[in-house]
Amino acid sequence: MIIHEGTGNLNLINPVVTVGVFDGVHLGHRALLDHLVSRSERAGGESAVITFDPHPRVLLSGKTGGFFFLSTLDEKKKLFAETGIGHLIIMNFTRELASMEADEFIGQILVGKTK
Repeated sequence: MIIHEGTGNLNLINPVVTVGVFDGVHLGHRALLDHLVSRSERAGGESAVITFDPHPRVLLSGKTGGFFFLSTLDEKKKLFAETGIGHLIIMNFTRELASMEADEFIGQILVGKTK
């Protein structure tokens, strides 16, 4: 698995991508990720997961503490590595990113940066 800090210079080949916080990478997440890997193999492409750091709840709440998350970022990296995905893309979650409309995110990030 290749870990990317941000979306610069990804150059993915026929990417199949999912997006989420994935706290814990539990069995439901693993089923989704198994499907992602399988789908990317059938498409002759690369599997990729986009996740966020810091956790959106931290930024949007304005609080600095009092949160419990199932996994740290380092733990999530290890858990993702076990799933067989090709790329883990960690995006810095900012107010600017939070304010993007869905169509902007799709066009600028999912389509514009993952190809």
